[in-house]
Amino acid sequence: MATDESKEPGLSIESINLLACEVTQASAGSALKYHLALVSLDRKVSNDQMRLTVTAGYDLMHGIEKPPFQFKCTFRTVYLRQADSAMTWEELRDHVIVAHMIPYVREFVSGVTLRLPVRELILPPTNTHLMVRDFMNRQQAAAAPSAAALPETPPTV
Repeated sequence: MATDESKEPGLSIESINLLACEVTQASAGSALKYHLALVSLDRKVSNDQMRLTVTAGYDLMHGIEKPPFQFKCTFRTVYLRQADSAMTWEELRDHVIVAHMIPYVREFVSGVTLRLPVRELILPPTNTHLMVRDFMNRQQAAAAPSAAALPETPPTV
């Protein structure tokens, strides 16, 4: 059976790594609300165009007033591109990159909160389109405070 070359993007994930994590107790007795948000996203293409390194920061308590704890983490994903790939790095959309990282973020959050003096958090599936849109809206608002942005996704209880 012949492989359909048009369905093979020629991109692969070399690695996904946790780079940094900050967890600090903030307000004892606070209600356990959270809002996982993308707070940074940086794409760097190698000089030979064969490797894309993406670093993304996440804040579990983004926008929560008096959170029970602070939880921020940064992950890095490295992609490889085959020389004969028809797909460009520009075609690899941000929401797809974030979707590749989210299972690792969710697992990490569950594992760490299991060891904290709070109820373990098992994060539900995440809509990465909305997460990236919210991030871009915050970036635009920070660059031009008068610009109108779409409303952010509300916190999860």
